[in-house]
Amino acid sequence: GNMRIARKFKRKALEEFYSKIALDEYLSSPILEIKEAEWLMKKSNYELSEIFVSLDDTKASQLAACFSPLRVTKILEATEDSENKVKIMSAVSNVSQVSESHIKPLFESLNTESHAKQEDQNSMRALIDETNYISTFMSKLSIEDKKTFVSQIDPQSELAKNLRKVYLPFETILKVPESLILDMFADRDNAQIGLILFAAEQNIRNHILDLLPDIKKATVLDRLKQLDEDQVYRVKNTKDSYAAQEAISNYMIKLYNDGVLTLDNKTKEVA
Repeated sequence: GNMRIARKFKRKALEEFYSKIALDEYLSSPILEIKEAEWLMKKSNYELSEIFVSLDDTKASQLAACFSPLRVTKILEATEDSENKVKIMSAVSNVSQVSESHIKPLFESLNTESHAKQEDQNSMRALIDETNYISTFMSKLSIEDKKTFVSQIDPQSELAKNLRKVYLPFETILKVPESLILDMFADRDNAQIGLILFAAEQNIRNHILDLLPDIKKATVLDRLKQLDEDQVYRVKNTKDSYAAQEAISNYMIKLYNDGVLTLDNKTKEVA
């Protein structure tokens, strides 16, 4: 009897917990302002993924603007095809072009039962804060997906400049002055440096290794050789390497926000 009561309370607690998540997600979405769009919130992430990829690029961006960034990352996770993932990321990267006047016609075309009135068609009020939306979206992505997403953004755009305040890929180290790179690695032992470089592209490896003193460089190369030859723990080592690189990226972000790192210089061409 007690077990039955316990299971009942557990089920109720879980229902309340997940209901709160759904409510928070709904309330943080710009879609709340569109009365004709409640039906869309009932779709599964997989169903929404299929809707996304069926739309042209412009409408896909309009749809992305209707959801909270957390919901879009869930839709992305439910998308199995890599090309479709890229399409959704591209849609998110262009949400700044979306306004209220775009949204209502979109829902008229998606929902045949909708009788949305096309009022305020000349309004160009932005639905979302682009930088906050996208930085929140990126915070939920894996390191690999972050790189893919950033590749969809024009590096000269205002969005790209704003994103540097919250995200810099490890490859940015090729734009960092050599003196600052040496500062970054000064407190790290040879094993840590080897781990950082393990998942790096060869040109980045070469660039950083060439900055190290000969004895230190030789020791790091030995560590890299060990990691490269370790097939048993290769997946774990790669994951650990990405995490170590992210620590370097976070340090570069701090330098950038402090005005120490400008990133105005071009990426170094390193063989």
